Amino acid sequence: MRRYAVGPKHARQESKFLSDGLQVSADSIIASWTSFSLNEQLEFAQAYSLKPSLTLEDEKILNFLMEVGPPGVWVNIALLLCRHPDRERVFRFLATRAEEDQDHRANFYSGLETLNDPRSIPILKRQYEKYRNSEALVKRGPLDRSESFQLFDYLYCCRALMSVEGSTEYQAALKELLTHSDNLVRKTAERLLSQTPRREPPET
Repeated sequence: MRRYAVGPKHARQESKFLSDGLQVSADSIIASWTSFSLNEQLEFAQAYSLKPSLTLEDEKILNFLMEVGPPGVWVNIALLLCRHPDRERVFRFLATRAEEDQDHRANFYSGLETLNDPRSIPILKRQYEKYRNSEALVKRGPLDRSESFQLFDYLYCCRALMSVEGSTEYQAALKELLTHSDNLVRKTAERLLSQTPRREPPET
């Protein structure tokens, strides 16, 4: 990452993979990975997620990262993985991550939306039903940190189902949150409703 100060307390980050066309070898990343701190691993994944095109070396790196993680890295590379040529491997990876009992699953749901594989529908529906039965969904007062994560993930789960299955049920679920007391929840619901579906080109 390249960092720019934009004020006394604010900085902007820029991915060198995006701005400079930076390339790295799989061997160098694999050899260095365990020497990186967690913050360095997360920063690498955040910058790497913006890489505009994938090479054979990138495929090897992504294969390695899918194996070793950690979870914060998986969250960051979830959408980049959708450009990996082994769509079956990526589908299995995203499907597994989507069903794990953890917060920050929004990118995994978005990845499943992008792959547009009908096998993701029952996976997403199981998660949808869990969110529908959660206290966070019906709460109208201030949200704590965990509740905010739950609702954010729920929004993206609804969006993925709306896109992949095409049912109006999930569009209605998103519309329910347009009047939520939390401003970020309202704005996210509005944005997801206005977006066109993500689609990867079909395999040839």
